[in-house]
Amino acid sequence: MGVSKLKLPKVCEYCGKAFEAKTVTTRFCSDVCNNASLRQRKKQALEAERKQQILQENTATIFPLRRQLCCLEFQKTPFAD
Repeated sequence: MGVSKLKLPKVCEYCGKAFEAKTVTTRFCSDVCNNASLRQRKKQALEAERKQQILQENTATIFPLRRQLCCLEFQKTPFAD
């Protein structure tokens, strides 16, 4: 297998520094930026999952309360005999 002498000018997706990539799929200028980006993406995924879980818990709490409130309001209408 031959070694390519191709050098593509790219910008690191994490730090924004210009660098010469050896492959077309290279996204980061170094392992440090690659690892930092991975940690950041994992953290964002955990935060999104936590927000979704909180939303589901709140929805499960709010809808029964909302139904009760609607029933109470319906009972207080002047047209109810």
